[in-house]
Amino acid sequence: MKSVTDTSLEQQAILAIGWLRKAGRLAAQETVAAEELPQGLTQPPREYAKTQAALAHEAVDRLVSRIGEISDKAAEAIKGLQQQRAELATAAGAGKKTAQAANTEGQALAMQMEGARATIDHAARLLRILHGQEELPLPVLPLFKYAQALERLQGEASAPEAGKSSKESVHQKAAQAFMGRTDRSDRIALSIAAILCATVIATALYYVFFRGTVELQITPMDNGVLRVTCTNTMRDSILLDAPYNGGGLPVENVTHYGVLLELVGKDGQTVRPATPETLWEYKDVPAHLYGPIVIGPMFAAELSLDLKTFTDADGVTAVRLTLYRAPDKKYRSYEVILPEAS
Repeated sequence: MKSVTDTSLEQQAILAIGWLRKAGRLAAQETVAAEELPQGLTQPPREYAKTQAALAHEAVDRLVSRIGEISDKAAEAIKGLQQQRAELATAAGAGKKTAQAANTEGQALAMQMEGARATIDHAARLLRILHGQEELPLPVLPLFKYAQALERLQGEASAPEAGKSSKESVHQKAAQAFMGRTDRSDRIALSIAAILCATVIATALYYVFFRGTVELQITPMDNGVLRVTCTNTMRDSILLDAPYNGGGLPVENVTHYGVLLELVGKDGQTVRPATPETLWEYKDVPAHLYGPIVIGPMFAAELSLDLKTFTDADGVTAVRLTLYRAPDKKYRSYEVILPEAS
């Protein structure tokens, strides 16, 4: 189970690589859309995108350095723990420790080594993300918002550490006094129990206050096309089915969400397009051919919905998109006026 700190660091890595990719893509274009730029910008848009690309590169480099340090410390910890285990075996063989005491301490050392190895594995995955070697859905934000979002994540991660340091000295003295009166084997057992309790409590609080949602953001584009961004702030990955026909979603280990498309007429009545699969596109291919879209925690997926064939002359004035959660629960509904009808 990853801790809150691990989760925050992973979110930072994903956000940073998303920022770098988007800034690099926009910097290579001749024009940059106004929605990507901050208000009151005096710098030429393309130069702004190049500046953002440089800042994103620096953010990625800082994270790579930080994660490398975490991995190196974990590797050093493993070496120290292995040395302690060797000394423990020597002490047991010389009769300086009972078999029960040696076994208890050995189990504690094994658990610490397992934790350090998990840290190294997790760090390796984060480095793959930052090097662009992991195929992951990336967050979709206006270019000018990536730096703000990354700064907020980093602030949230460092705030608990700052609060802890102000109280640390008093608690440390009390803890040291208590631990000094306790046998080493008991101290190890108490330490393990404290770590487990802290992990459970921190994880529980995180999920209670940040359970998250699945949301759609719908943006009318040119020529009757809607950009539909699905954002997942849940703790688990989801599968998004687009289009969804309303007939029920499969119940699997990963929760399915479906997007039902309905056309709204002038009289307020709704109809469903006869062939909705021809309207949805994801990653430049028809969405129904792509299959369920995996959206990880704190990720977003961007689809396009081509409604050029439906105009006000046909009596269609708006579209309604309804999110369903497996197997058939209505989750959220959105209604958007078509540009032609506005």
